[in-house]
Amino acid sequence: YDMFPEGRAVFGMPKTPEKAYEKIGDKTYQILYKQGESGHYTVRENGEVYNAQNQKTDYRVVVNPTEPGYRDKGNLYKGQE
Repeated sequence: YDMFPEGRAVFGMPKTPEKAYEKIGDKTYQILYKQGESGHYTVRENGEVYNAQNQKTDYRVVVNPTEPGYRDKGNLYKGQE
């Protein structure tokens, strides 16, 4: 999925659709999938990415865009990239 999973129908749906969101405690987080892996990741506060074992990774997603037209929203970075 990209940052807007609701629009995926435009590109066709898989035979078994993946979950787009996961509820952890009283919060709901967007899920990220990595091709070739069976687990998933969640985008948490400030765009921090956590793995399926609830451990913070080096990845982050832009959730508060700063570029014109919000064109950086949803960009994925590793470390300080």
